[in-house]
Amino acid sequence: MSQEQVRRFAGLIQSYARKYRHRASLVAGLIDCESGGDPQATSPDNGPGLGHALGLMQVLQGHFGSNQNGYDPATNLEVGCRILREKIDAFGGRVDSGLAAYFGAIDANGNPTDGTDVTGTSGKKYVAEVLDAAQTYADLDAPARVDPDFVQYAPQTGTWREAAVNLKGIADRALASGRELVAIARKALAEAEESWGSQ
Repeated sequence: MSQEQVRRFAGLIQSYARKYRHRASLVAGLIDCESGGDPQATSPDNGPGLGHALGLMQVLQGHFGSNQNGYDPATNLEVGCRILREKIDAFGGRVDSGLAAYFGAIDANGNPTDGTDVTGTSGKKYVAEVLDAAQTYADLDAPARVDPDFVQYAPQTGTWREAAVNLKGIADRALASGRELVAIARKALAEAEESWGSQ
């Protein structure tokens, strides 16, 4: 059931994953493990200065601005994906270290530890579970395929990018042709007016 719940947000996941240079499957796997795809998920209180973790990516309350709604899927993904990127970059691009840091069970060398959260899940287990869940969402890493009505405009890759490039080319050619026709019509009109004027 959680996979269906997570996939309801596939478009948003792909958008924010792309913005923060994550694989969409990784973000989806994290969401699967953190909230099961429930945008209203709320963790028990994590203690002074931490508070509850909210929403899809279970982001701690303190990471949201005063005017941000942590339960809003787009807001939650924006903040969660940014935090995950910061954690990964802090350890030289190591995804396992970034995940362990996101979870809060990591040593000084960037290795996941046996430290556990309130559910008894260790940092090592958390990283393994997220990476395993990510494999379930591998299809989200593929470029979005075009609607069948537009597939003729993307014969090579079948992606929206190719369709957009080709449709822009068609539009540019149509615009150029239209300008040529207007120029021809203006010239013909000018010649006709000149001819009428000389009679």
